[in-house]
Amino acid sequence: MSLNIVHPTHRPEDLPPLHVLHVIDASCLARFGPMLRASVEHLRQRNIASTLLTDDTATAHDALGDETPIVGVPSFTGWHGWLLERYFASRLPHTPHAAHLWGLNALTPLRRWAASNQLPLVAHVTSRLDIERVLRRRPGPDMRVIASCDAQRAALARGAPELSGSVAVLKPAIALPATPAARDAERTPAIVWNGRLDRFTGLSVLIAAVSQLRREGRELHVALVGRDTGDRHTWAMIREHGVEDCFSLIEGPRFGELAVSAADILVIPAWQRAVAVAPLLAMASNVFVVASRDQTAEWFIEGETAVQFAPGSAQELAYHLTRLLEQRPSVVGILESARAYVKRYHAIEDRVSQIESLYRGLVEHASAQRKGAS
Repeated sequence: MSLNIVHPTHRPEDLPPLHVLHVIDASCLARFGPMLRASVEHLRQRNIASTLLTDDTATAHDALGDETPIVGVPSFTGWHGWLLERYFASRLPHTPHAAHLWGLNALTPLRRWAASNQLPLVAHVTSRLDIERVLRRRPGPDMRVIASCDAQRAALARGAPELSGSVAVLKPAIALPATPAARDAERTPAIVWNGRLDRFTGLSVLIAAVSQLRREGRELHVALVGRDTGDRHTWAMIREHGVEDCFSLIEGPRFGELAVSAADILVIPAWQRAVAVAPLLAMASNVFVVASRDQTAEWFIEGETAVQFAPGSAQELAYHLTRLLEQRPSVVGILESARAYVKRYHAIEDRVSQIESLYRGLVEHASAQRKGAS
């Protein structure tokens, strides 16, 4: 389903001002921070103001600066999760025209609060867990569900056939760097992994592949970008393979964003349970993307945007890393085609036009309903 985009013929200042509340938890902010930052900047130019509510104010301030009001809450889960509806009512400076929930961790309290204020709610599905949340709490006319990729929309339609015609896809987007960063050919090649340290991320495959490359005498370094969740198993595997000097942890989304855009290779060693903009940022920055072949997002295209390997095969991953590190002619062309793909399908300017159309359409519909009821 499309978002029924009608590109405005008016100047932005001629359109009625809108104020949108963006609600996003730390996990989703780490995955979508670059898109959210660029979206807020472009929406401001279209007479749409934003307020951000999050449980990670440090990252939010770092990403958005001082121009966007940021409201902090202690947590989206546990005891504080039960108090979120109260936070919405008490901590916002004024009631917005609409709410956009990035990731559905706060779906229940935000939905109740939005309904009580007769506000349209955008529920932005970003992960497998979000799909399960939608299927448990079937949306009504008060909530517009949008998916992050075609596979998520298909999964929602399979689980809830009544949604098959109403779920739109809002694919992740980034502001393309004007000129990809130059890389020093003499430095140690840098490989980046981005995500959450746990047993589902396929890090064992990456560690085994790096161990194989070191045995072959190749110098390289791997930056694990994410939060240290206390996953001792990962570090134990690194020690068992004797490659402690090849791995380091980079914490903080903005540092991770810089690391991804400046690396030589981004590795996604297992199926991504949650959509992130990191692969698109890498593609746009002339960074090779190597991913397991079980990815479901449509922007992983073997030979065009990424190099792919059989899930679980450390040997095949090591083979592809060798090809990329040696810049063999058979793979160099992927850098250009991947950047062109992101420019064509994931440019932030096009996505913000969709977002603006979505917000204004929902607000106008909600306003018409209120007038009809009165």
